[in-house]
Amino acid sequence: MTDEGYDENLDQDDYRLYSPCDETLLFLFRVVHDATVLSFKMIKIFFSCFVAFLFGRSEKDVTGHVIVITGAGHGFGKEMALLFASRGAKLALLDINKGVDEVANEINSTGGVATPYVCDVTSYESIVKTFRTIKSSLGSVDILINNAGIVNCRPFLEIEPPAMERTMKVNTLAHMYTTRVVLPDMISRGKGQIVGISSVAAVAGNANMTDYTASKHAILGFMKALDIELHEEGKNQGVKLTTICPFGMKTGMFQNMTTRFPLFFDYLDPKEAAQKAVHGILTEEQVLFIPKFLEMFFKVGGLLPTQAGMDLQHFLGIRINPNPK
Repeated sequence: MTDEGYDENLDQDDYRLYSPCDETLLFLFRVVHDATVLSFKMIKIFFSCFVAFLFGRSEKDVTGHVIVITGAGHGFGKEMALLFASRGAKLALLDINKGVDEVANEINSTGGVATPYVCDVTSYESIVKTFRTIKSSLGSVDILINNAGIVNCRPFLEIEPPAMERTMKVNTLAHMYTTRVVLPDMISRGKGQIVGISSVAAVAGNANMTDYTASKHAILGFMKALDIELHEEGKNQGVKLTTICPFGMKTGMFQNMTTRFPLFFDYLDPKEAAQKAVHGILTEEQVLFIPKFLEMFFKVGGLLPTQAGMDLQHFLGIRINPNPK
């Protein structure tokens, strides 16, 4: 472009003058265009949510699909494994304890397909080795469910640094490690689903749960950022991400929870929670709170001043007391 504002690459008959006014109009045109496209997308999303509210969402078929569940040796992970097995999936069950063998035996004895793997999810090398075996034995991973988790349930000043580090490794870094291992194959195949088990504590927080809350809050951030990164500019639309935030469950992790309103805020039954989680996974929800009403509760509560929100939480009387030493 010359000093006079002409493009030297055009033929002489095609010279045209660029002006700030032209650039402003072009910018405004693009903003209006993008805003119109966004509006139609919003309408489509709200309509889809309305239809789902009225009629529910249909679950995808996972017959023959390879599903990996970490922390599958007991509790929530075990209950999800049983439900996926009943739907014909091929399960790879990971746990640090050999109790995972019993879960696999229970599934196989009823006609399901499950293979147990003793795996330290805090070790990237152990994860790579285990997932290499899974792929050679069962095939590519279709759904990865990062469920492994631990909790100290102690006042912050009573938690030693090694215990804090282990919480972050099991509850957060392990999610990133396993995701890093399976994601390239999912992207190349153009399909797959990654599920992160977070917690209501990630949003609400609570006393005696500082390191646990931090680790679960990190999962929310990790999954949201990864979702944006994967689907930027419409790429990798076949790879789905689901984050699940359950309330406290009767699994032994939280042994001393108290609440003023147990009708609304009480321990979840792992079987019932697993049913809701599996349905959310198979309908590919992006974020699922269990129970569902907590999602709206926290969204409305987020509009309150910070101190008012803390006072509301104190009024509800939800407290996790320290676990016995």
